[in-house]
Amino acid sequence: MKSSASSSPARSRASAKKEEATALFALLEEHEHEQVSLVYEPSSGYRGIIAIHDTTLGPALGGTRFWHYASDRDA
Repeated sequence: MKSSASSSPARSRASAKKEEATALFALLEEHEHEQVSLVYEPSSGYRGIIAIHDTTLGPALGGTRFWHYASDRDA
């Protein structure tokens, strides 16, 4: 029996990454953020997400909220 090219490990990984990217964009759309930035600093291991909801009224003078999540997916 021949195996199809679509079942190769490389294609499976590419397909999984495409599904993850699609899910990420669906999540961004669901929460209606105006802008989202993902930040990674390898020397410290820092990973962060900066989410801007709405700048219709211009820049805000606000604060920063920090939440700790059990996993990147939870964040």
